[in-house]
Amino acid sequence: MADHLSRTIKSAVRRIAGSNKRFGPFFSWAAEQPEGTRETELDTIESSVGLSRLQAVALCKQLQEATVGRFVAGRRGRPSRLEWNLDLRAVGAVIVQAEGDAQVDEADGGESDDAPAPSRASSRNKQQHDAAPASEQAAPVAERGDEDRYSFRLRSDRQVHVSLPIDLTQREAARLAEFVRALGLPEEHDGAAFGLE
Repeated sequence: MADHLSRTIKSAVRRIAGSNKRFGPFFSWAAEQPEGTRETELDTIESSVGLSRLQAVALCKQLQEATVGRFVAGRRGRPSRLEWNLDLRAVGAVIVQAEGDAQVDEADGGESDDAPAPSRASSRNKQQHDAAPASEQAAPVAERGDEDRYSFRLRSDRQVHVSLPIDLTQREAARLAEFVRALGLPEEHDGAAFGLE
């Protein structure tokens, strides 16, 4: 059912499902919805999947970022909702099929052929981690249920990651933006003074 979705969309959906363990049931629910569903109210997502309002909003915003749908805040008596750009059932099937494949792989005692190869960065980090003395190895960071992890392609060869609370306010976002702006070098600066060449 999800076969017609692009690889980029499938990857984005898997990333969203993995970003918060509470999001998983949403995709199972989505896979069972009627064909041709055009929009889903935020209240429906909350009640059907058992998410808090903040979690439901965070999920909808991530789905919008992945171009799966468009999150519309309620106004003039209309409820907040997600207007689907793609077939809702197909989006849910991405995760349902992946979970089924994983169960088959576990039963076979092997790994999936579709498992992504580690990136150069993750391989390098693993090598550095393995080479570091035990006293210098950082403890793994526990995933918090009240935050989401975002990736942003800053340059063609550089992607940055940031973890933010799911209830991030616009004021906090503006403060964070000002902080990041203060870190940047002027556009005309060539970086030589800082040894960046």
